[in-house]
Amino acid sequence: MKFLAAMALLALPAMRGGTFSFSLPSTGDTPVRSSDFRGRPIALALWASWSPPSRLLARTLVELRAKPEFRGIAFVGVLFEEGSPEERLEAGRQFAAENKIDFPLAIGDEEFRRRVKGLKGYPTVLLLDAGHRTQGMVAGFDCKPATRRELERHLSALLPRAAGGD
Repeated sequence: MKFLAAMALLALPAMRGGTFSFSLPSTGDTPVRSSDFRGRPIALALWASWSPPSRLLARTLVELRAKPEFRGIAFVGVLFEEGSPEERLEAGRQFAAENKIDFPLAIGDEEFRRRVKGLKGYPTVLLLDAGHRTQGMVAGFDCKPATRRELERHLSALLPRAAGGD
């Protein structure tokens, strides 16, 4: 699987509609399950430790998660690595520590990867609404301010609008 270097963010409307559930081993003590975030939208970041854009996205999501306007979104990372389960788990722990990830980090497998229709490479963010229906996919990440603004726009679209607002 390749990584998406400086690709512009791309929402894929064809992804819309289907409910996406998951249960994966994590770098913590308990598995990460979509049901743990019932009623909350999820930004599901799919990445690999060897991908420089993945590391950039991880640090960016840590920053965005701290912003008040995104507190209603559950941020979840899914790391894809080669090797034994123990090696993949250790790579996940190291990736979390190096990037100061303060949200759940799961370890992905081939079955999970196949379920993400349209996945072309890393990083990719799968956007799930509060009912965990797929709203789109954002592929690639770079350090351009416009790319970050576009990601923020997609995250904002996951949140319910304030009463009387547009």
